[in-house]
Amino acid sequence: MKKMTSKDLHVALKNQATEEELMERYGVDSSEELYEVMSKVAPGNFEYFKKEIKKNQKNRLRKDEKKKMALDNQKEDEQIELTNFETLTDQSSEVENGKVGKNMVDYTAVEKPTNDEPKPSLNELLEAEKFLSDNCVSLEKEHNALINARREDVKTLALIKRTLEELKRLLQVNQSKLTTVLEDYNSKAEQMLRVSSEISACKEMLADTRAQIEEAKKLKVSVFSDGTIECENGELESPCEAEVSQLFSTLILLAAAEELTIKQVKTVAKLVSVVKKIDQKYELEFDSDLVQKLYEAAIA
Repeated sequence: MKKMTSKDLHVALKNQATEEELMERYGVDSSEELYEVMSKVAPGNFEYFKKEIKKNQKNRLRKDEKKKMALDNQKEDEQIELTNFETLTDQSSEVENGKVGKNMVDYTAVEKPTNDEPKPSLNELLEAEKFLSDNCVSLEKEHNALINARREDVKTLALIKRTLEELKRLLQVNQSKLTTVLEDYNSKAEQMLRVSSEISACKEMLADTRAQIEEAKKLKVSVFSDGTIECENGELESPCEAEVSQLFSTLILLAAAEELTIKQVKTVAKLVSVVKKIDQKYELEFDSDLVQKLYEAAIA
């Protein structure tokens, strides 16, 4: 039994999975149990997943019914076509051999006179002979026209049969292509998920690298209690002595300066003046908490 995950459900929907397929894949016995497990695995997308799976189920049933109906109709049409074609061919052969028309209506035939009736005159016989001769010619023409028409019908049926066979061949070819395209489509969905994951990882790495760059650009300023101020990765502009003296006069009066030496207070005054002239990000590091507290008080 495979463990269900939100990602698996997403891929399954892309592949148009149905309830039966998911029940078999995850080893559950009913659709209720399937949806119960789904609600726990993906509560936020549960209604969406359920709706799409129900839609896939209906589409699959509809496609199966249409496919079965189409195949049944195709078989029935082919059988009817073959039967009609064979029947027409047999009838055409019979017509050409003179087997049709043996039961021609003979209402115009001259009945043989009985002993009790007078024999027809010569004129009457001549008239009857002309009528029958003309009628035979007319019927033979009609018969020949029907033979020719049926021959055309046979040709048309043969053409239709060849067309149907070609359509059947094309259907088989396109069914094969459809399978290939669907497999390629589903494969691309999986590739998209993989690439999306790689994009997310790449963006995280890019953000981390940019943060490191910003960190590297910061000036690292170290402040020592002996009055030394150093910068590891840059140059600091020298402060104005008059400004430092003025700052010192102010800082010496702060409560945070009570425990510091004159030199340490001057260091803080110098630091405040130096920092004002820095036009980029910087980071201060103190070796004395007392010096750091006075600096913080000075810039507060």
